[in-house]
Amino acid sequence: MKKIVKGIGLKLITIGAIVILLLIGLSFIKSKTWDRERTCNYAKEEILNAAGGNTIIRGFYIDVPYKETNTVERWINAEKHFEKEVTKGTVTLEPEELEVKGKFTTQTRNLGIYSSPIFTGKIKIHSIFDMNLKDYGVREYEFNKAKIYLNIGEKNLSTRPVFNVNNTKYRTDFISYDSRSSVVKVGIPSKTGPLEISTELEICGADSFKVQAAKGSTKIELEGDWPSPNFTLSDRLPVSRTVTKEGFKASWFIPFTQGQSSSSTKQTSNLIGFSYKNPVDLYDLLLRSVTYGFMFIIIPFLALFLFEIFAKINFHPVHYLLSGAACVVFFLLLLSFSEHMNFTAAYFITAIATAILVSVYAGLISRKIKVSFILIPVFTYLYAFLFISLKSEDYALLLGSIFIFMVLAILMFCTRKIDWSNLGKKEENTETVLQQKD
Repeated sequence: MKKIVKGIGLKLITIGAIVILLLIGLSFIKSKTWDRERTCNYAKEEILNAAGGNTIIRGFYIDVPYKETNTVERWINAEKHFEKEVTKGTVTLEPEELEVKGKFTTQTRNLGIYSSPIFTGKIKIHSIFDMNLKDYGVREYEFNKAKIYLNIGEKNLSTRPVFNVNNTKYRTDFISYDSRSSVVKVGIPSKTGPLEISTELEICGADSFKVQAAKGSTKIELEGDWPSPNFTLSDRLPVSRTVTKEGFKASWFIPFTQGQSSSSTKQTSNLIGFSYKNPVDLYDLLLRSVTYGFMFIIIPFLALFLFEIFAKINFHPVHYLLSGAACVVFFLLLLSFSEHMNFTAAYFITAIATAILVSVYAGLISRKIKVSFILIPVFTYLYAFLFISLKSEDYALLLGSIFIFMVLAILMFCTRKIDWSNLGKKEENTETVLQQKD
């Protein structure tokens, strides 16, 4: 029975079973990482909602009500009569020119161990309207009842805006209608020609800031202190942009758009701006690291197995199990530490601790110190590969393929002289000779 247990085939089968068991443990850590990511996203959502959420500015718009008098023909008792019929309507005006300038300052707010960036900003908006309205000879515009709208969420305003209409300042009110919140000023000058409207807003929000382009030309200039803005979630990319470690500057110019039919239309197209993107998404890094977890089980096992062949060391399956368990726990430690400190620091602390633990353990159970000295470089290259792959997302697959190829090449080179067919027989013959001598 002992000869069967020590057989090379059964040893490989046992190691394979241990690998499968450890991969199950690795999948548990992966699901735990997903759970922590969901918890983190929930905390960020709470911060985002409290800070005002995604900030979207739509406007200016002007709703001008009118009365239209038309002569209609009616037949009464077979006689033709002409009557005047008055209908009411509203025409929505969009700017011929819209210019928006914004400057943002970022803060970090915490909820438990999780954090998310929020921003405050100062926005200057200037627009020009063409007030030469066509009356068709039958329309009477009620400019005293006209409303100037600027759609923005109530939570996004830090101060009460003031509208400057043709160099005259007016107080504003806040209303909500058709599921949209707006700053509004009632009544505009009835003179024809261009109408200039401007305002300065102090806003707050989180996650993203966007402005809806006008039907006429739109010019937007934004700058902030966030080092990694994301412009791809907007409907238009910036005409020019500058991104540094200190912040960003970006500008857009849109000559015209299709516009919208009214100031209350729920239109989501032609939104221009930026969103906050984390330079490093912690849980993406952790999930990608667990993806390579099988290598952290198989490669140390290959090293131990080669020691059994070349150094005549007999490792028990329990030794493989405990060594592999330590390699799996590395990912759990990495998850736990990285939530409380910088990811790089957490990575090196857990990697060094795991490498020393498994290397020293293998040296102690084999009673050969050289085993420890050989395993440490193995773990050094292994953890270095993982770290470089995590930091090089675009080249992760390429690096992983090259690394696996190199490991396979080294394994083939080291085992090129092994007679696998007679390996078990030689061990059996050696034991028989020793028993006869005894």
